[in-house]
Amino acid sequence: MIDMHSHVLPGVDDGASDVEESLSMLTDSKKQGISIVVATPHCVVHDDDMILDSIKRRQEAYCSLNKKAEESNLKIPDIKLGFEVYLDVDVTLFTDFRKLCIEGTNCMLVELPYRIWTDMNLEFLKSLIDKGIKPIIAHVERYFVFKHNFEKILRVNDIVFQVNSDSFLSISSRRRIKKVLENVAICVAGSDMHNTETRKCSLGAAKKIAEEKFPEYADAVFHRNAWKILRAKK
Repeated sequence: MIDMHSHVLPGVDDGASDVEESLSMLTDSKKQGISIVVATPHCVVHDDDMILDSIKRRQEAYCSLNKKAEESNLKIPDIKLGFEVYLDVDVTLFTDFRKLCIEGTNCMLVELPYRIWTDMNLEFLKSLIDKGIKPIIAHVERYFVFKHNFEKILRVNDIVFQVNSDSFLSISSRRRIKKVLENVAICVAGSDMHNTETRKCSLGAAKKIAEEKFPEYADAVFHRNAWKILRAKK
């Protein structure tokens, strides 16, 4: 499996608090059958300096994590670096916006405001697409609280939809998941894990449920679609 959304890097956001918690999260992910984890710390961007600062802090956290993993001789998934970019502005206005993409790809995990979207929010998405970036909408099932949001976003072409693994674990959430799977072209799964207690990785359990409830989609959502994204050339 490939985890396309995680907060596993230590001390950069509200995810893993330190290297030890990061390694515990990653070790558990490995046991669940996850081969690649995309590390996507929260990123709010309102100027160019914020992009460079976010990259610096992410790299420092990644290096400390890698060093400890090697010293401990732990088997953990491969880590790809990205961000979860809060799309409250047009990030293409900033010089280094492409550096917010998942490494080696033209794909950017983005989080939209948790409210009824205006046309401006959709224009931010379209601006990324116009610049050759493929947005991945983080935890898209959350936005169903505002019933018109999903219909609005379906009208935007060339985007990927990311669903959280926890949403496969309850009947009510699976109804939302079903609507996503039946209506979008490309969907990928992510744990959105933040810690080892209240928001831990559930990708393994989610995949088992998906294989039972949505067998025609399970492999694509938990592996194939993400693999294509990570292997695609810029």
